[in-house]
Amino acid sequence: MDLKNWMTNLDEEVKTVPVIFLSIPGSHDSMTYTINESSKVAPDAQLFVKILTKIFGNIVKRIVLKWSITQNSTVEEQLNYGIRYFDLRLATNDTDSNFYITHALFGEQIDNILIEINKFLTENEQEIVILDFQHFYGFTQDDHLRFMNLVEVIFCEKLCPLPWDINTVTLSWMRDKSYQVIVIYRNISAESRTSFWPSLRYPTPWPETTSVEQLIPFLQSCLSKRYQNKGLVTQCVLTPDNLFVAKHILSSLKNTCAIECRRATLPWLNLQHPGVQGVNVVISDFIDFNDGEFSKTVIALNDKLLTHKKV
Repeated sequence: MDLKNWMTNLDEEVKTVPVIFLSIPGSHDSMTYTINESSKVAPDAQLFVKILTKIFGNIVKRIVLKWSITQNSTVEEQLNYGIRYFDLRLATNDTDSNFYITHALFGEQIDNILIEINKFLTENEQEIVILDFQHFYGFTQDDHLRFMNLVEVIFCEKLCPLPWDINTVTLSWMRDKSYQVIVIYRNISAESRTSFWPSLRYPTPWPETTSVEQLIPFLQSCLSKRYQNKGLVTQCVLTPDNLFVAKHILSSLKNTCAIECRRATLPWLNLQHPGVQGVNVVISDFIDFNDGEFSKTVIALNDKLLTHKKV
């Protein structure tokens, strides 16, 4: 499978299916690979983490780091692995006016990451991405306006406005209009900006569990209840709480949650289908595992949309 160009290579019949009914691989906390041990504690860190870091310094940060990183692959590598949905969490920094990736610790500035995505899209004109700006920490109203302007400047005419009927948004429709970017902006500041899609158009229910026995029924229930005029983000992730981290303090999110989650969700995904009450965007931690097995599994589901099978 040519993961880098998988949308380009889809059957023309599939390209006429609404984007909200395609099966699209995404990454959870997509840019946490930019966090490192020298990163400062970010605004979204819990209070006790901030206090302990002030007292014990890098010892605490090394522990936080192991539970904050959810991706090893760079944005370029993720794009080449076929990832077309990015879960983005941002924070402001007291030291400057820039916008940063965050997940308990500060990551890189978002500007260069968005520019790199735009470069990929320019070079791959039939590929699209969904950018989901999930959380904003320390943002003022002015910060939101500055950041939305930044997004519009970087992607310009590639931005796909929210249409009256979301079901008109297909890959072929976007190709004809030269749209390549769907931006979901989960803050009321964007409600008057036609280039940004509101939260209600793309629900992303959070499982909030460390148990695969609870995760799978939750995911199945969300699919059975999905709306025909909305997208859906299926979160194939396990989320550790403070007690869980305390019990596994010498381990990491990857070793205690991601591996077990993958073992349970990949077989479940193989049984799914895209379309009405089917999967749409599916996200996972550490998408690089086994040479992109997660992306291949999700993308292959789109073959089930064909009314005829090629021999």
